[in-house]
Amino acid sequence: MVNLTGRGPLMGSVDRFFMETAFTARIVVDTIRDNFVGYVPTDPQRHQALQAEFDVIAAENRPQLGQLLKIEAALVDLMPDDMVCARLWSVQDRFRRVVPATTLTAYAASSPDPGSAQWSEPRFVKNQYKSLLDVIHINYLMNIGREKSIKRAKFIVVIAMTALTIAFLIVAKFSSDLVAYLVFLFIIGLMGATMSICRRLQTVVSHDAMTEDPIFELTGLRSGWVGLMLSLFMGGVFALVMYAIVMAGSLDSLLTVPEVADSIIANEAVPDAPVIVADRSQQLVKTCSARKGDTICDMAKALHLADISSLFRLILFAFAAGFAERLVPDMLGRLSKQSS
Repeated sequence: MVNLTGRGPLMGSVDRFFMETAFTARIVVDTIRDNFVGYVPTDPQRHQALQAEFDVIAAENRPQLGQLLKIEAALVDLMPDDMVCARLWSVQDRFRRVVPATTLTAYAASSPDPGSAQWSEPRFVKNQYKSLLDVIHINYLMNIGREKSIKRAKFIVVIAMTALTIAFLIVAKFSSDLVAYLVFLFIIGLMGATMSICRRLQTVVSHDAMTEDPIFELTGLRSGWVGLMLSLFMGGVFALVMYAIVMAGSLDSLLTVPEVADSIIANEAVPDAPVIVADRSQQLVKTCSARKGDTICDMAKALHLADISSLFRLILFAFAAGFAERLVPDMLGRLSKQSS
């Protein structure tokens, strides 16, 4: 059977820990078990062979869902015609609940009217039964394959973000204060990009896998990890570019919305002498020159920001630069137009 999950050793360990597919397969084992009883099979020998195959799969700790669905489809040919006709409605109802609306429309257009004489022919009904089951099974496997691909992509993104964060923290440890705090902004951009990627991956499951071409979608999810890594790294770079935009004094002209413009990050140096102001956070920052070893104050000074509120605004903008992938490129485009 084709392995739709594409598990490697590491992802296989993760899957064994959560056991999502095995749990689903175990439920399917119980639902198929009743299909072997309550009727005289048309081919007792074949029926006995299928039941022996089913018993072996059911006894496994992690039964294979694809093999179980194959057995369910094979049992249709072994059921008496009257039993197939009696059970057709349940498969039709299952079909309507599983497949997307476009598939339902195509099925309704291709099948005979409910009052047609074809529905009284056992062979036709059995073929319909098997066709509906085939589509249902494909839908199950494609959606499971997509879920596993999304889980794999999220896992890769989180591992990559963690590895990059550790690597840059090591670099920061042996660098000057300014470089260390720039590395901090880079990591904030990485976090923003990670949240954005995970959010976009989550929206993929908002529709049925069969709504679009499932093979195309699965291929994109499985082979698109390079693009995800690039988006992740770009999030950190964009955070640094955002800092450069702030320090160049260009943010004011780029943020045209009044409410946003009011919260522009200041890029003035921290004054040496404290100034008493009403706002507590501002008052705290204005006394930074008299405080030694304060990380927040040291960071504000190293980044040449006016106060603590400016620092936190910068962190917010750095996160937004990684989260909103088009934010910094659009700003650079506006700067290019202004300078031309």
